[in-house]
Order: sequence, then structure tokens, then C-alpha cells
Amino acid sequence: MLRKRVELLNSRLKSRFEIHFAVKSNPHPNILKTIGLLKQGADVASAGELMAALDCGIQPQKIEFSGPGKTEDELAAAIECGIGSINVESAEELKHINQVSKKMKIRSNVGLRLNLDFPKLKSGLRMAG
Repeated sequence: MLRKRVELLNSRLKSRFEIHFAVKSNPHPNILKTIGLLKQGADVASAGELMAALDCGIQPQKIEFSGPGKTEDELAAAIECGIGSINVESAEELKHINQVSKKMKIRSNVGLRLNLDFPKLKSGLRMAG
């Protein structure tokens, strides 16, 4: 079923987008191995999820590391394995990534999360800042 869904999604998206499976949604090794065999990407939120994705054959350059609270050790592990990108949640986190990268003498790819200053929504929904 997973293989069929990925193929359907890829057929609709063509080459405009990449699928990145959220490992936190279900880190079962059989699911991650299928994602790896299908040459899809992964979104991880911890060093444990990163290692699980790598161990199951997901290519490091197809992995993105998202979420707040990344530790220096987690950043180092992600940078060392050649992860596709680290999604930066704050200016302070960007400084940490830069420091770790310089220390390791490895250039890191980052993605910036930007929350635009929209007028207040009637629903009360608000992103992190």
C-alpha cells in the first residue's frame, strides 16, 4: 500500500517536489526500508530518527532535520553524515549550526523557516513566532 501511495503521489507531483516521510509519524523499520528502496526522503526530528532513517537505507542527502531543540551532538551527527538540510528554527540555532560546521570544517545546508507577520486570524491559530 505504501509503495502504491508513493508512486501515485510522485506521478501527480512529477519532478516539482520530493516526498519526505515524517519519521516521527511511524519509525517502523519496514516502513523506513520501503521509503529508502523507493528512493524517497525523510524528515527527522532527533538523532535517533536520523540513525533509524540511515540504517534503513534512506540516503543522507534526502534527509532533512526539522524541529526545535536540536542539541549540539545531534547537529554534529547530522552534519557529519552529509544530511540534505537542517531546517533552522531560530537565529540562535543558526549560530549553533555555524559553530558546529566550522569546528568540523564541513559546509552545512540549511533551510530557513519563516513565519510571515499576517494579521491575526479569527480562528485563533498562531504559529511559533
